[in-house]
Amino acid sequence: MISMILYPIQVIETELKASLKMKAMETGKQKVKNVYNRNTHTVIYLLIIFLFVGWQSKNERKLNEEQYKLLNDFFTSEINLFHQTSTNKNWASNINQNWLNEELYFCIFEDENDKQKIIKELTKKDFRENLRFHINNQTVPSLIEKKFIENSGIKLYKKNNKGIMPKISAPFIFDNKALIYYEDSLEESIFYLKKNESGKWEWICKITLFVIFVD
Repeated sequence: MISMILYPIQVIETELKASLKMKAMETGKQKVKNVYNRNTHTVIYLLIIFLFVGWQSKNERKLNEEQYKLLNDFFTSEINLFHQTSTNKNWASNINQNWLNEELYFCIFEDENDKQKIIKELTKKDFRENLRFHINNQTVPSLIEKKFIENSGIKLYKKNNKGIMPKISAPFIFDNKALIYYEDSLEESIFYLKKNESGKWEWICKITLFVIFVD
């Protein structure tokens, strides 16, 4: 009789232990799930911040001090420009010795040696590699800020509804040499500049890529 009574008690005790164990496992799983969800939310939140900061920094790219100095030295005459730089990546693709030999007819040379000197400068390996890196990095336009070009003849415009407002590239500067790409509805050109001994940027040459002559 006693053994018959003890049997249900043992069964109940076993089931109770199993039930408590199951609840403990479920509680543990829930805690792990809560921690996972919390960590997941944290990762997503940090990712959103990272992407936003990255997007904001990309859309707020600005020219540096030397680039502004170049613009002030070069654009002394009045010129209208769009307030964002061009992101065209094709303008430097043809810079090689054969192409330059044919296209440097807008430059004024005292003799042929000057022409060959410029071609040599523009086709040096380190110059071209840095130019390629600069061009590939122009994924978004840089802002040209009015307060930094007050000594130039540049007049900035923020509207370009018809896409005809003249644009320039962010100036490429390597050592004492620089290139600027210019584009409007009638012309595409590359200007080659060098810094003289007094530290001022001077126009050396203009390479015309495309031009439409209007009567």
